[in-house]
Amino acid sequence: MNYCDAIRERLHIFKTDEYIRRGDAKDAQGRHDDASADYTRALELDPKNAEAYASRASSKYATGDFDGAIADSTSALGLDAKSAWTYRTRGNAKLAERDYNGAIADYTSALGINPQDSSAYYNRGLAKKAKGDSAGAAADLKRAGELKPN
Repeated sequence: MNYCDAIRERLHIFKTDEYIRRGDAKDAQGRHDDASADYTRALELDPKNAEAYASRASSKYATGDFDGAIADSTSALGLDAKSAWTYRTRGNAKLAERDYNGAIADYTSALGINPQDSSAYYNRGLAKKAKGDSAGAAADLKRAGELKPN
């Protein structure tokens, strides 16, 4: 790679990151559709960017597009399977769609990466309760409370 190609590559990465950060700011303001557009632009520049997929999944979840959130989370996890947050996002979307077994599996994966994730325990407890597993739900909800008492 020559010097000019190296500069172009750095600018490309910078531009992708810029769209992701701008999307993050819009997401924080509750402008989820605008954030999704920025994440989509980042993915046009870098279709193998796991962070952009994961962030867009979170935005889609916030707007009630659970199928889109599941698809984007799955794409992100195909590129980076070490993100507890992405497993949790996909689990949340599956829980919203009443795919309790899928949600439990995703929360369990999140906990395999980050065993201190109180939200994953809490949400897995909700999924277990919805499935009728009262004992499993109680254990997960208790653990969530131990990790984050408030």
